[in-house]
Amino acid sequence: LAVAPSLRDDLRRRGTKGLTRAFLAVMGSFGLFLIVHPVLPTLKNDLASFAWCQAALLPLLWVAAIDLAGRWRDVAWAEPVPGQERALFAAALKSGFAAWLIGTAIVYVRFIHTGALALSGRERVVAAAWSLMAQLLLFMALFVVLMLLRGLAAFFGNPAKAEFVLFILLGAGLTTLAFRRFVLSAVTFIGPPGFVPALALGFCLAAVVAGLAVRLRRPGDDPVTSGLALALSPLTAGRAVPAVLRPLTVLLIAGLAYELAVRTAVTDWNFMLQQLAIVGVWALLFGTLYVTTARPRPRRDLTVALLLVALATLGAYRSLESSGRRAGALLGDVRLDVAATLDRYAGYDVSYKILHDVMSRPREVEPAGDFYELLQRNTNISRDTPIAPVEVDFVPALAPDAPGRVPKEARPHIFIFVIDSLRKDYLSPYNPAVEFTPSIGRFAGESIVFRNAFTRYGATGLAEPSIWVGGMMPHKQYITPFYPMNALQKLIEAARYRSYITLDVILRVVVKPSPSIVPLDDGAKNRDADFCRSLTDLQEKLAARLPGDPPIFAYTQPQNLHVATINRQSSSVPPGESYPGFNAPYASRLKRLDACFGAFLGYLKDHGLEKDSIIILTSDHGDSLGEEGRWGHAYTVYPEVLKIPLIVRIPAALRARFTADPDALAFSTDITPTLYYLLGHPPTLKGVLFGRPLVTATARERARDPEESYMVASSYGPVYGVLGEEGRRLYVVDGVNYKDYFYDLETEFAGTRLTVTPEIRAENRERIREQIEELDRFYKVNLDTPVARH
Repeated sequence: LAVAPSLRDDLRRRGTKGLTRAFLAVMGSFGLFLIVHPVLPTLKNDLASFAWCQAALLPLLWVAAIDLAGRWRDVAWAEPVPGQERALFAAALKSGFAAWLIGTAIVYVRFIHTGALALSGRERVVAAAWSLMAQLLLFMALFVVLMLLRGLAAFFGNPAKAEFVLFILLGAGLTTLAFRRFVLSAVTFIGPPGFVPALALGFCLAAVVAGLAVRLRRPGDDPVTSGLALALSPLTAGRAVPAVLRPLTVLLIAGLAYELAVRTAVTDWNFMLQQLAIVGVWALLFGTLYVTTARPRPRRDLTVALLLVALATLGAYRSLESSGRRAGALLGDVRLDVAATLDRYAGYDVSYKILHDVMSRPREVEPAGDFYELLQRNTNISRDTPIAPVEVDFVPALAPDAPGRVPKEARPHIFIFVIDSLRKDYLSPYNPAVEFTPSIGRFAGESIVFRNAFTRYGATGLAEPSIWVGGMMPHKQYITPFYPMNALQKLIEAARYRSYITLDVILRVVVKPSPSIVPLDDGAKNRDADFCRSLTDLQEKLAARLPGDPPIFAYTQPQNLHVATINRQSSSVPPGESYPGFNAPYASRLKRLDACFGAFLGYLKDHGLEKDSIIILTSDHGDSLGEEGRWGHAYTVYPEVLKIPLIVRIPAALRARFTADPDALAFSTDITPTLYYLLGHPPTLKGVLFGRPLVTATARERARDPEESYMVASSYGPVYGVLGEEGRRLYVVDGVNYKDYFYDLETEFAGTRLTVTPEIRAENRERIREQIEELDRFYKVNLDTPVARH
């Protein structure tokens, strides 16, 4: 319906009448079909979904075909005008400087002006120099490529027409690369299969641009002398803008870049939207500056000289790179680490980040290639790959009434509250500067506050199931039936608890249906899981309990602090509230949760339940709230994502018999083995893949080997890490961006970057490899079968 009015002329044209009628008939019929039988809700992770994805591009091709069929023959072509090389070079040079200025201005307004840029003055100088040279290099490389295509077009009988076709094909290629790099890699659709949808989209969008280019021409327009100007015409108003207003066009593009950066940052997935936006800004900048650049007729051809200048930019950039080790001495700071500085700055300046990630990719193929392939092969294992569930048993047999076990009448109630995306530095027990969580502060005063706690997975997809497993599991969502691996549910059932559980979309797979389960938040969508509402629902259901009823097990995972929830609520903050030094939308919601949590603790106390209850407050993972420009969690395993709060209150009668070390390394996967121990089932299942009880009768029973390292991973992509030195060091291997990071976790909450030496890289990669192989052995994962390889 939206396209139909623009096709009125095509319905009357001899060459497009049939194509247009067929388009309107087919698309109109298909639109009615989709109203009656929606397709999107029925799609699954299979080849049918892939086919629909490609079919959705058909309207683009069809509209492009109508445009080209109706107007291609009307385009008049002429010989190229001399001086094109100067115009191209000037546009490339201006674009490089403009992109740098826009990116730097955005960094200043968003971060430097607000004090959020964690770089010193000298580090900013280094970042500015590298950013400028990188963006000049980009547009000089574009100039070289365009000149080569112009040279190729000169061999054809109609150079301007050949230029247009070649530049449209170049656009298709660049779009394909951008889609693969920024979109498909962000959702880990990598490898050869990812080339098909990327190429299809690149070709379709290029066809649409070509169609628009010829459609926008009007009768009486001058013959086309520049195929590039015609190809870029849909992206810019071109010469229609008066000369006096052309600088304003660049300012409008800068404003658009800033708006896109601000709007997309907090909703982004691995910088995907921000990087796509920047690529679009680059195209608009170059198109505008090229089309509006004057083309004087030079006395001589400067092609060779300009190409040499452009190639010299590469030499200048390499010289800058080689001077990196001397930059500290030149700037009077011998401790200045250029590589670490640029890694941090790239998160703030997305325009530079794209180039930095490309140019800083490791040059070695082996053994890095094999290692990245190992990560990718063991990540997002296909649902078609058969993996049978393996029994995860922390004790050989669960016998609740055997000698030594806690008798039924003495079994404590258990309440587990997993606040999705809750950061420990936003809680007063971990950060004295926090004043908006008084209830949690009082709760912590009567509890064990584990100050060195981590998640094993960087996002909910695998982090939540790992709590129920009590350990790590194959990177597949999910092995079914899941129950054999669900050690927590086995314990709860054996101890004859009545469960009150918010069965979100993940727990509906993880938790086996049982008559003993009373669902919380029944009928609510997963994204609408609200802590206050869940606690109210739990109170109402607990009020229906009768004397002699089984002990209580409650579990809920509210979404109030999830970045998607906050964004849906427009990042609002109640009037009059301010949180200096904290993210206000996040802190304001946490303040509300704290009040509801305090009210629920009051309810337990008033009804005599508190003194007999184990109450655990934790998170499945943390979140990035602007650290080095990062937001959310997605597939990352940065320090602020891995660090979690873990506060455990134990009834006085139990606590008198047991001890704990609040400073010891702890994981969310330790919750289940801790409950086993407290209910009289000391775990016998041990190893780096599984949790250990945090509260025991003796220190030896909970001790971890201080020399041991523990693998962590993303829930959605081939990004793995290893925590060593009892949680003081984190090494991360990013199998999507092909980068390694090394952090000291003792200094700052988000960690301090350390230099990755070849020795550190080899040592930590080997640790990750060993634990992946150990995981595959335990769960009997065989990825060498044809189905698994596919």
